[in-house]
Amino acid sequence: MTPFTLFIDKNKGGLLSRGIFGSLLKHKGYTDSSKDWVVELLRTDMYWYELIVNGNDNVDTKKKIFGQMKELKDQVESNLEKRFVYFICSRKKVRFCPVILPEFLPAIGKYKITVLLGKDNISKEIFIDAFYEKTGFLLTVEIEETGKFIYFCHENGDKTMFSVHDFLLEYDVNLGIETVVQYVGYTKNPNSRPLNGVHGGLNEILYKVSNDDNDILFFFNLFKVLTIAKNNELNVNFTVANSMIDEVKVDKEGFVIEKCFIFYFDSINQTKNKMKEKKEIENDLLFFANNHKINSVSMCFEVDSESEYYKFSSSKVKGKNRHVFTTKLENNLLVIEDGSIMFDEDFE
Repeated sequence: MTPFTLFIDKNKGGLLSRGIFGSLLKHKGYTDSSKDWVVELLRTDMYWYELIVNGNDNVDTKKKIFGQMKELKDQVESNLEKRFVYFICSRKKVRFCPVILPEFLPAIGKYKITVLLGKDNISKEIFIDAFYEKTGFLLTVEIEETGKFIYFCHENGDKTMFSVHDFLLEYDVNLGIETVVQYVGYTKNPNSRPLNGVHGGLNEILYKVSNDDNDILFFFNLFKVLTIAKNNELNVNFTVANSMIDEVKVDKEGFVIEKCFIFYFDSINQTKNKMKEKKEIENDLLFFANNHKINSVSMCFEVDSESEYYKFSSSKVKGKNRHVFTTKLENNLLVIEDGSIMFDEDFE
């Protein structure tokens, strides 16, 4: 499971209320400016669905996951409140091989561990350091019989447990696998939706994507939305977080980000209500243009990690670790363009 970290606004280092600088909305220089949204990833948290429906005998993984997400939700609500945009993804099934046990290789100070990929159980060997870096003592490695968990046993008797996916992510092990985005949604309550299983999109993915060959992962994402405003007449520019002025309310902010990703990844397994959703975002973008002078939404999804877990693809988009695109209207119709001129500059 992903370690929990409190969400603190990195520009201020403390808790802030949404709309704290709302007075800017009364500034004619700002309201008359031509604007664009620049949307960047703040953080992402990954969870394996298997740990919710079938946990571990020693640890209540479901309880821990729900607890972490509830704590994160509470922090977000008290600090420039946002909505979570989540990806339901599939990845090639991976298990530790419970038959071929980890082998200590003293010549190189590493363990050789065998993992099995997909329904055909294709084996691959990986190598990790055998000594605990804080003490220098040799670790003992155990594999749970289902192949879902690995235990590192310390010299004092303590054990550290990882699920197979958290292990591969934590140790930066790449196996040549992409993360396929099957469904995009947004929620205020990540501790329930879609984790509680009462979710039509999740059920559809579980039905359409082979469970014999794939694992299902959730990625809960939080985004920073900057409004870049330029007033050529007054020769003044503004760069301000939407959450700080609350020009666009939190639910609409999350809704638009969700829809941008839905139509960017355009998953073949998320076609239900697609025409209705397309009309909704076209109406929202038209409202943005007419009422806020916001002309486009530039998106950048990139995690500061080289892990292939963050190499996202879909039935339409090829796998890559950095996704940059622009959402806008042309003749009142939705257009998704690869790339964005807004990311040619640094808006930090």
